[in-house]
Amino acid sequence: MKHILLAVVGKTPRVVSNTLWALAMGTPRVRVDEAHLVTTANSLSDAEALDGPDGAISRLYRDLAYESPKVFIHIAPRLEVDDRLTPQLRGFGDALLGERERQTGWMRCSSRARAMPSSLRARN
Repeated sequence: MKHILLAVVGKTPRVVSNTLWALAMGTPRVRVDEAHLVTTANSLSDAEALDGPDGAISRLYRDLAYESPKVFIHIAPRLEVDDRLTPQLRGFGDALLGERERQTGWMRCSSRARAMPSSLRARN
């Protein structure tokens, strides 16, 4: 099963690395295969600090002895991202996940583990 994290990145990108750490250390342990980060042009540099070989995500996964997830940064047009999930942002995320489903044939799971944040979508 592949795990995809869809996260909003505003001015506090640490939330993403903290979420990945919590998932990796939780029960059951979840290793995220792809991280889709949604941000605005104003917060792009904050999201980019998470990506790349020296980014926070790669450093975390090296410490955990896991292979780093593929990171995709999506700039949400005309959205104000302030680390809250608004109906408009939820619609953008649903459209993004729907496109990923069409590309891969993956389906969303209908249930989520209680310890996982609602932004994590498990795929079969």
